[in-house]
Amino acid sequence: MSDDIDVTELWRAIRRGRDAEARLMSTRIGEETRRRLRAEVRARHVAERALVNSLNRLVAKEAYRVARYGEREDFVAAGHEGLSEALRRFDPDKGASFTTYARYWIRKRVFEAAAARYPYDHATVRLLIKYRQMASDAGRDLTASEVARKLKISVSEASHIMSLSDERDDLSLRRALEGSRDSEAEHPDEGWVIDTMKEVLGSQFEDFWMLSGGVTTLDERAQLHGISRQAMHKRYAKMRDTLRHSTFGTDLERFWRAL
Repeated sequence: MSDDIDVTELWRAIRRGRDAEARLMSTRIGEETRRRLRAEVRARHVAERALVNSLNRLVAKEAYRVARYGEREDFVAAGHEGLSEALRRFDPDKGASFTTYARYWIRKRVFEAAAARYPYDHATVRLLIKYRQMASDAGRDLTASEVARKLKISVSEASHIMSLSDERDDLSLRRALEGSRDSEAEHPDEGWVIDTMKEVLGSQFEDFWMLSGGVTTLDERAQLHGISRQAMHKRYAKMRDTLRHSTFGTDLERFWRAL
């Protein structure tokens, strides 16, 4: 977010405008008060535009992460939908920064858009990308046993990945593999990360995702579940340990470091 944006003042204007809009629904106010309230509503819209514009670069960045899955403009549009949703939902009194909260919703909408366009699940995409890199490095045909050993999957799974790579030549697969070597070296695909954490954590995924992203607080999640803050803290620590010691722990750690 730009340094010259006073977020606190913007949110004050937004809050005043929302309150003013609610008061305008009343018929028992004078014309002078009505004019003042309308001015506050207009100021709210100006503040919201300033806040949204300050995060355009964040939207573009998140869209670029999945640009190989389709048209970048479509993902930018999805990111702006997420940003608008964050603006509607955000409560500055809960302690999280708006940038952190907005990032969650931007990523959510962007990756939903990517997932809707792509014919394979994220785990398969990840294996395809790694297999293509391996084959390129080797400069020769690899056996299913070699692929299975390097990817830490079964021989039958390796054969399936190899057949997909050899036989499929659709546009979406070419986009997914185009330029993937550099991006995969930097961090795992975020869509795969989300799917993997959902698989490992199950119903606790939402708690972990919102806490780790700073979208909510331990106190808020504890209140939601009807437990103490200390119990929620222990539950969160257990989630982290579960992820860290899972089969995908190394890749997940690399993802968080890359953010």
